Amino acid sequence: MTITDTATQPPQSGNKLPPARDGLAIASLVCAFFVPILGIIFGHVSNHNANKAGREKSGLAIAGLILGYIFTGLTALITVIAVAMGASSVGGTATASPARPASSAPAQQAQPSARPAKLHTLLRASGSGNYTTAKFAVGGSGDYDVQWTYKPSADFASQGLSANFSIQADNGNDIQFNDPNQLGNGGSGVVHVYGDAGTHYLTITSEADWTITVTATSGQPAAPQATGAQPTQPIQVAPGTSAKAVVDQFYQDLNAHNYQAAWQLGGSNLNGGSGYSTWVAGYATTASIDASTVQNSDGTVSVSITATQTDGSVKTYAGTYTVANGAIAAANITQTGGPN
Repeated sequence: MTITDTATQPPQSGNKLPPARDGLAIASLVCAFFVPILGIIFGHVSNHNANKAGREKSGLAIAGLILGYIFTGLTALITVIAVAMGASSVGGTATASPARPASSAPAQQAQPSARPAKLHTLLRASGSGNYTTAKFAVGGSGDYDVQWTYKPSADFASQGLSANFSIQADNGNDIQFNDPNQLGNGGSGVVHVYGDAGTHYLTITSEADWTITVTATSGQPAAPQATGAQPTQPIQVAPGTSAKAVVDQFYQDLNAHNYQAAWQLGGSNLNGGSGYSTWVAGYATTASIDASTVQNSDGTVSVSITATQTDGSVKTYAGTYTVANGAIAAANITQTGGPN
């Protein structure tokens, strides 16, 4: 009789113990959805432990393995497709332009980017009171800028008064020009004009000292000194302006080198027929003028003049002016001292 000791033999395949609760099997199933590679690892470890213990493999571990392999395969497939599409895109961009046949002609150099158009000064004027500029021509696209400043005199400001200042283009007939109209103690600004090619002039109405600069990329400057042209626009004199005020304004314009305004206030009557350019050239060596005026009972204006020259010398003059229609009509001035 043969006695078989079954206690020391491993369980047969048909007699394996049922699967036990296994944390690795649960981890395998959960990780399969989020980190598939961990689901595969935990599933294999769970199955290995079940075989070693003589138990059946956990269904959770098997499911984790299956899902882990599926999701890992899908991830790998998507990655391969994305890389292939990226490479195709780069390759298509690189080969979009076919190679040109060789040529004996030298290669053309890349053209430098266009530089910003240089602005040209078409008009520059300064003075005080009312004034009409000489004409200037705007070319090209017709775009131009008018930069302006105004500041009341010290005497005016000391009275606590605000000064009027305004600019009009072409006597207010230019609808492209946005007229600045100020009332205050001074200021500055720019008027931008677009698409307004042609010839223009500006009219300044002011109770203050002012400056005007007109710039454009293309055009013909207003330069009476260079061309010999004389200002043709009449100055607008406020009604009731005294003869003394006209003479005082005349010398203010001369000191400000605003010769166009001085010409309109009577310089055209004092040039002896020599013309505007010659009359302006007569002040080339004059640095400043101090004029003391007194209005006489007969309507004339007596004046005592001290003119400092650019070389430091001083000349003195005395005489009278006759004013008519808001401008100096005649003068009787004699030099009383200084070099001739």
